[in-house]
Amino acid sequence: MKLLQQNGAAAIAFLKLCSLSGLMTNWQFDNLMAGVLQFRVMGYYRDHARPHLPGGIYGSRITGLTTHRYIDLVLFNGVVPASLATGAQLTKHDYSKLVKACALINDLVDFRSDIKRKQRENVVLRGLRGNICVYLDELIGDCLDTASSLVESSRLCGFVLMSFCNWSIMGSHHKVYELMKEPTGDRNWPLCRYTSVSNQSKYKRLLASLAPFGTLGEDGPSVSRKRTDLDQQYSTCIGDRKRHLAWLADTCRSLLCPQTLRRIVDVVHYRWDGQVGDVQYCP
Repeated sequence: MKLLQQNGAAAIAFLKLCSLSGLMTNWQFDNLMAGVLQFRVMGYYRDHARPHLPGGIYGSRITGLTTHRYIDLVLFNGVVPASLATGAQLTKHDYSKLVKACALINDLVDFRSDIKRKQRENVVLRGLRGNICVYLDELIGDCLDTASSLVESSRLCGFVLMSFCNWSIMGSHHKVYELMKEPTGDRNWPLCRYTSVSNQSKYKRLLASLAPFGTLGEDGPSVSRKRTDLDQQYSTCIGDRKRHLAWLADTCRSLLCPQTLRRIVDVVHYRWDGQVGDVQYCP
């Protein structure tokens, strides 16, 4: 049993029993197993950080936001619980939109740290072309549009998207709190206008789509709160379905606020004054 647990066979066998007993549909099991196998194969060939690279911001010949992240996100691990909760299934088109939205969220949050670590795996960083502020502004707007479309389309898509935002804030390796607190304005460069920030129509659409899930108000999660405080508050919400949904919706509202995303990714006008550390450190 110990050997089976170490190589993952025990977990897969348990899921297969769930499928055979009817607790999990064949669609859920087959897609989850396909995703696990693909990730295990792809995981051995990832392009990790290369600390010997000279300073600078790197682009790439790779095109398409989901080219690298389609498998790397392991998104179906979140789709299956949402599918079990709602009884719904995803179409290929919906899954592709989920991958796009979550790839944008993941790599926009990691953008500043991947530049610091000379990381070339970030798809936002790979696709960098032309004026950096115009490029990032367009991606923030695209992220908001895709996220709103997903939440409007189905509860399953909404659950996965909100859960991904929650993971981005609560996941220790992202350190969103530090990303909000450490950068300071650089007075040497006049502040560029981000349309995604000045024109609130995209964000208002997202807020409208999240309204049915409720809110915790001032007691809800926020990117300005420390991880320890979020952990304590989150533990009081997990056991209550209504409060849990409201928590997830609030994480989405907080993280995908255009002002928040701009502060996280705008490496031109907001200078990082915090610790950089070695290549493994993620500011």
